[in-house]
Parts: sequence; structure tokens; C-alpha cells
Amino acid sequence: MEGYEIIYYPEFGKELAIRTDTGEVSETVNITIPAGSTITTPRQWEKYEQRKKREEQRIFRRSEIQYYWANSYERFELKPETITRLFYIMSFATHKEQGARIMLTNRKQMKKRDLPEVLDCSQPTANKFFSEVSPDYIFETEEGLFWKDNAWLHRGGGLIMSEDKFYIRIFCECIQKLYRCTRGKNAKYVGYVFTLLPYVNREFNILCFNPKEADAEKIKPMDFSDVCRLTGFDAHNVKRLFTALNNLSFMIDGKEQWFFRLLYQPHTIDYASANIYINPRLMYSGTSREKIEHLFIP
Repeated sequence: MEGYEIIYYPEFGKELAIRTDTGEVSETVNITIPAGSTITTPRQWEKYEQRKKREEQRIFRRSEIQYYWANSYERFELKPETITRLFYIMSFATHKEQGARIMLTNRKQMKKRDLPEVLDCSQPTANKFFSEVSPDYIFETEEGLFWKDNAWLHRGGGLIMSEDKFYIRIFCECIQKLYRCTRGKNAKYVGYVFTLLPYVNREFNILCFNPKEADAEKIKPMDFSDVCRLTGFDAHNVKRLFTALNNLSFMIDGKEQWFFRLLYQPHTIDYASANIYINPRLMYSGTSREKIEHLFIP
């Protein structure tokens, strides 16, 4: 049992639990629980509370103020789960004018050794992530982690956009809260959506084949079969992708928000052919997100 050493003492006729970090001795009890249940020790609970407190310290100011730009005219050539983790790490980045640093807290710069805890993953997974994004997206010096000023991600002034070179705003608080709902396998499924940024309509945040179109009646939407074809996801497992994404939500201003929403075709509830909208509280590049915000509140 993590944090404890269990020893049988014949003189007492019982097992005692000795806490490995303090030496504190406690009696043990036998209980019956269903198979597959998870038991949390006092030491594990303390570690959880400590990590939760550190997480809260890492949350930057409100999402309306804090955002960065992501390339939406070319697809990121990264694995889906890597894109999700990269977008999350970028939510802790300072502006280019502030040194392009990636911060652990408002005062402390993040280091590579912090990645397992920040990403809530194992050390091998953190190492693999860093090898995939360094040095093209983030890199490390003796001071800590920095983001690379390139054509893919940007924070601060000096960004040049045109009709053919367009970026989308990624809101930091929302990407942080979404990521904390995706721990484990769901990070991969979210990443499939992030690979499709070039197909996100600028005004209506719908996945479509004409993202520059501002007339809602002229939009050519894509469905889940298109998503599978463009991302390489196995179309036979499309229900798994839908289920994973459909269960993702996060809290903003005390209100639950869905990651994405579907608008079904008339007289059908077939999710495979429905139109797919991405929450504008998470990412948006248009002029009035209020026109679609109501879709994402349960």
C-alpha cells in the first residue's frame, strides 16, 4: 500500500501499518469491498490535496484576458495526444515581449522535470511528449522552459495575419479546465479535433469545408465520417470517438460548458451525420461568439 509498510507482529497478534515518511504506526482492519474498487490511503489523499493546491496556483487570470494564437491555416503534424498536451502547456506561456517563458506559477518558471506533475502523466510519457515538441515548439535552457516563436503558436504582439495565413485564439483558462477533464485516453480524442483547426469556421465554430464563409446558409459542414477520413481515425470505431468527446465538459463562471455540440439533421438523431460545433469559450476567431454560445450550456 503506497506510503505504508504493513508488518505482522506476533506479540500483538495483528498487522500494523507504519507510515514510511513519518514512522507513525496505525492499526489495520479487514474490510470487504467489491472487486475493482480503489482505496485511497491518508498519505495518498494528502498528496492529492497538495497537488490540487499547486494546480490552483498555476491557473492564470480569467480566460477573457489570457489567450494565445494557434495556426489555423495548416495542420499540426503531431500526434493527437501530443497536440492536446502542447496546447495545455502553452496556456502557461508569457507573451513574447515577456521572454516567451512557460510558467509554473506567476513567479516561478516551469522546468522539464515539472512536466509529469503538470501533465498528470508518467515520467516516460512526459519524456516522450518533450522529445516530440522540442525544439520546434518548446525548448529548455538552464532557466527553464520557453516556447519557440514560429509559425505555429504565438503569444503577444507582432502577429501578422492575412486571408490565407490565419490564426485562432485559444483561451487559457478554458484549455486548462478542459485538459483536466481529459486526463488519460481522452486527451487523444480531443487532439483529433485540434488537428482540424483549418476546418473550424471563423464565425460559427462549426467544422466545415469552407471556414472563411460568413453566411451560415452557405456553410458546407462536415460530419464524423469526414472527421475520421481527415484524421485517420478508424471509422469503424467512430462511436468511441463520439462518446469520448460527448462526455467532456468544464465549468466557466459557475456554469457547465460542453466541449462540443451536435446539431442533428431534420427528423434524425444520427450523430454520425450531425453538424459539429466547437465551444467558442475554448477557441474563437470571429466577431461575435454570442450567436452560438447558448449551444454549449446543458
